[in-house]
Amino acid sequence: MMPVSVPDKDALAAGESGLSSHPALNRVRIPNFGTETITIFPNISIQPLAHGYLLYQFWPLGHDKMRTEVRVYAKGAPSTARQEFALANTIAAARDVVSEDLAMCARQQIGLQGGGKPHQIFGELEPILRLFIQEYEHYLSGERITAPAIAAE
Repeated sequence: MMPVSVPDKDALAAGESGLSSHPALNRVRIPNFGTETITIFPNISIQPLAHGYLLYQFWPLGHDKMRTEVRVYAKGAPSTARQEFALANTIAAARDVVSEDLAMCARQQIGLQGGGKPHQIFGELEPILRLFIQEYEHYLSGERITAPAIAAE
């Protein structure tokens, strides 16, 4: 989704707080906030939208195969042509992003199976991915998963 489409403009115009100003989203108050992804270990991701959310579920089918399900949830059924177009646009944008991501994942899997790289290094700006992998490795080894420490605001 384009960042401009995320704020709930109808709610803001009515003097209510929009989704992007909810205290659980954009906790660090990034200007021009676009999207946030919520991950529920081990296989669910939720991406809030202005009037609903995308739900991703990942189902491993083997060591080299996975099923990905993506659903779009909205506040309600479209009642105008404009809302119907917006929903169709959201679905098309989600399809394009998911198709691109899945193609990249397939190429990464091929590369990992080549054996040339025994591990993955995440960048400094990817702490969530590092934490996820750390917890995933603990999970696979049978160790207890610990909740990350969250700084008080």
